[in-house]
Amino acid sequence: MYTADKNEYDSLVKLSVTYLNEGIDHKIFTKLVAKNNLIATPYYPLYMKTVRQHFWTSDANEYNVLRVQLALFNDGGIDGYIFLNAVVTSSVPLYRLVLNKTPIHHLTINNNEFDFLVKSESWTLERRPENPSGFTVYVMPK
Repeated sequence: MYTADKNEYDSLVKLSVTYLNEGIDHKIFTKLVAKNNLIATPYYPLYMKTVRQHFWTSDANEYNVLRVQLALFNDGGIDGYIFLNAVVTSSVPLYRLVLNKTPIHHLTINNNEFDFLVKSESWTLERRPENPSGFTVYVMPK
């Protein structure tokens, strides 16, 4: 599980036997930035209480549909800024996978983890019409 919330992180790692601390995996920008002549895009966090699932999207339409029209997720504002569909110097792809036939998502920058999950046939890389490569965003490694 990913979180950008320090309080949530502290409570899960310090108070829970369910979660193990794997440390910082990647970073996103806290302010709107431009790199390699590209402007960063807002990264929206949503949270579904019923399945204790965090979900991030860079798609403003998807964000609005999930939080307003479907009322499935709680609104999280903007967590930070990322880059879309283009390799920015030193960036890595952050894959967004979905557990088949569920609303459960998993994010990873780890190619070995990605390969293992996709080969298991339980997880599918999400592809969107505007992003057929399946890389949801590009982030900075830790």
